[in-house]
Amino acid sequence: MYAFLRRYMPAYLPREENWLVEIINEWQPDIVHTLGLEPASFLYDAIKPRLKKQPQWVVTARGGPEIALHRLVPEDVVRIKKVLQNCDHFIADNAMNYQYALELGLADLKVSPLGIMPGTGGVDIEALSGLRRQSPSKSRIILYPKAYECPASKAMPVLEALKLCWEKIQPCSIYCTAVIPEIEIWYRTLSPEIQSASILKARMPREQLLGAMAEARVVLMPSLIDGIPNTLYEAMATGAVPIASPLDTFKDIVKDDLNVIYARNLYPEEIAAALVKAMNDDDLVERIYSNNLSLIRTLADRKTIAKKVNDNYRAILSRG
Repeated sequence: MYAFLRRYMPAYLPREENWLVEIINEWQPDIVHTLGLEPASFLYDAIKPRLKKQPQWVVTARGGPEIALHRLVPEDVVRIKKVLQNCDHFIADNAMNYQYALELGLADLKVSPLGIMPGTGGVDIEALSGLRRQSPSKSRIILYPKAYECPASKAMPVLEALKLCWEKIQPCSIYCTAVIPEIEIWYRTLSPEIQSASILKARMPREQLLGAMAEARVVLMPSLIDGIPNTLYEAMATGAVPIASPLDTFKDIVKDDLNVIYARNLYPEEIAAALVKAMNDDDLVERIYSNNLSLIRTLADRKTIAKKVNDNYRAILSRG
């Protein structure tokens, strides 16, 4: 029925599809760049046959579950393969997504010459590093920016880790953001001492979050699956010590005790040990701070990346 509607009765399709067709047909762009498979690329692929002109289509796939997990789900594989077949250029934020895409049928010539591209187009290093007002070793703030449960990460082991290590990391303050109701309820089961040292926020403006990173000693970001997280780049640029999980997508890029402290997401004891190390070893904190200010320029400098992206768009247009 859905295929019938798309072909013979487009007015009955979802409003966003008709709106997108109308806008693209009016604007007549030379390039359409969709960010993420769900919903952007799947939506564009659905309306692509209805366009008067076929622009060059650039797809950026997010890291995390988008391909790495959904390539294991048969009905999702069909949609992913269709996008990879119909797009003209493919960009990923980590090497493994390029590998997965090729295994799913992406043609070699569609792999972007840009290589690994940060999801936000990189970070403004001068702006973010300039937010820090004191050395990270002087701070006693732990920022936990993803205090929620989802397929990519779990918060409950983090709460258990705080119980395990609290006596060894205080005095400190814990800032939790993106807190969902389920985690807020369980947070209330922690000791009064931990609760009184904590600030829980459902949402905050991005500028405030980056400012909080620049005040923090530690950014706590364990996860089960991810690309190269934007929060990792941002923590590096603002000078906080990242505590992250040793994922295949970036464990060869940032090194344990040199750029990051590793702890697996489902292991509270590892998260607790990482927190104890980060909150008590001032020399380690300062060393990671110095190392990351240098490394971030090679990984995610927005000024450099912006030029490469613009040059790539021009190259796409010149090839027609």
